[in-house]
Amino acid sequence: SVKLPVIMYHSLLKDEKLQNDYTVSPTLFENDLKYLAENGYTTVVVKDLTDYVYGKKSLSEKCIMLTFDDGYEDNYTELFPILQESGAVATVFLIQNCVGQKNYLSEEQILQMQASGLVRFGCHTADHVDLAGQSAQEMKEQMQSCKRYLEALLGEPCRSVAYPYGSYNENVCRAAGELFS
Repeated sequence: SVKLPVIMYHSLLKDEKLQNDYTVSPTLFENDLKYLAENGYTTVVVKDLTDYVYGKKSLSEKCIMLTFDDGYEDNYTELFPILQESGAVATVFLIQNCVGQKNYLSEEQILQMQASGLVRFGCHTADHVDLAGQSAQEMKEQMQSCKRYLEALLGEPCRSVAYPYGSYNENVCRAAGELFS
């Protein structure tokens, strides 16, 4: 098994009046990246981990994963330029039924970020529901629907899921294990 630190973000907002527990300023995020680089960390995405498990790639002891939940539009307007400048990589977990909605990423933005090689996308379910509170069928459909959507949009396997609200149980883990690597 592979263990590494994950730093989870949601949104990068310049306006301090709009910031909350789920947001940081772009400057703070840039400082985080600077600290990681100065201390020898390498950012990775889930594909790097699966390649490691299958012997296609080696990972340094100082790998770290940067993730962004929900797929807010500022992941394109704020995060993406910072990644382009720094060369760091990140995973954005998308809510399928929010793609293209106000303040969320559009398909065009997602495809542009994907093409850069700096951003990979994962499942954050179809509707951002508490998976542990769903029936087995509803929970699996939430993940399966988002996975199918992302694979059709991106033209590659969707290997990862982030549980909305961090909520999971044994059934959620079992279903996720069947669907994702």
